[in-house]
Amino acid sequence: MSSSQVVILGGGNIGSFVAKELADEDYSVTILDSSFERLEVCKSLVPNSSISTFDATNLEDYKSKMSNATLVVNALPGPIGHLALQNIVNLGISCVDVSFTFEDPRIFNNKAKSSGSLVVSDTGIAPGISNIFAAELASKHNIQNLEIFVGGLPFRRTPPWEYAATFSPIDVIAEYVRPARIKIDNKIKSRSALSDLRQLEIDKIGTLEAFLTDGLRSLLDLQIPNMKEYTLRYPGYAEKILMLKDANLFSDEVIQIDGVSMTRLELTSLELFEQWKLIPGEPEFTHLIISSIDIHGNTKGWKVHDEGADGWSSMSRTTGLSTVSFCKMLLDKTIQGTGVFMPEYFGTNSSIINRIIDDFKAKGISINRF
Repeated sequence: MSSSQVVILGGGNIGSFVAKELADEDYSVTILDSSFERLEVCKSLVPNSSISTFDATNLEDYKSKMSNATLVVNALPGPIGHLALQNIVNLGISCVDVSFTFEDPRIFNNKAKSSGSLVVSDTGIAPGISNIFAAELASKHNIQNLEIFVGGLPFRRTPPWEYAATFSPIDVIAEYVRPARIKIDNKIKSRSALSDLRQLEIDKIGTLEAFLTDGLRSLLDLQIPNMKEYTLRYPGYAEKILMLKDANLFSDEVIQIDGVSMTRLELTSLELFEQWKLIPGEPEFTHLIISSIDIHGNTKGWKVHDEGADGWSSMSRTTGLSTVSFCKMLLDKTIQGTGVFMPEYFGTNSSIINRIIDDFKAKGISINRF
């Protein structure tokens, strides 16, 4: 068994998948979560792991439960993930960070360098895999336009949503609330999320709608003049979400429900969580397109497609497997150093790219250049 001690912070769909993959490769894995019930589920999925309850707001919990950690995987929901990363970096522990936070994790770069922490952030599918392949395209071609399309959906189309969330609903809703940053003629612009509605024909899937979301993040720093990122859903979805936004159901207004204080956003998330539940084992898919046009008008890009396997959803697999790949590369010293790195930093390293592609293909995930 490896002497490396890996702590998985968050036992949801992504965290439990990462734990399972690493434990199966004989890494010593401990899963931390605030919910004992969720930890019991994790233990049933990953019998060769350790579990412990954890308070992500309590600094002492970080000190006591990560003291022997070689590496921490931050798989917490975005609203608490940023605080978690700050505490991990302050302790000088290295981290693979898949938490989708509003804040830019690079603000901890200097602290990570001084504390001896090595962090790779945004290690999911998009952001994550999309960053790596966007940077790979930009390094080889004079790219003038880059568009990213990504979505995970059930094949089942049950009204009204025709959707199922495979990760934290509050993180899903965050995509609909945050203004979408895009780049036009080398200038960063802001557009309303859910705007610039388009339709795409996807092989073997059919017609999907695409709308702007704020998924470019650190990719905006790439030397590409025009960039946009779109989320994929079944047609009509964006209009329904906009109705909820217009009704102020995503606001931070504090309300009282049965004597409990919560924001309207939190209440809406709880209600949608029930409506967006993915039936375990049901057919679903994740589809990612990274499409670029170079200075000569040539189209080049990458496609990733998965339909889940072994009881794991496609989003858990595609998001989790890229995180697992980065974990293994930090643990075996393929990636070294200190500071905070975004995935595009590795987009010019063919050996790292090929290793990730090999990991994906070994799990039956389709990943191809076009």
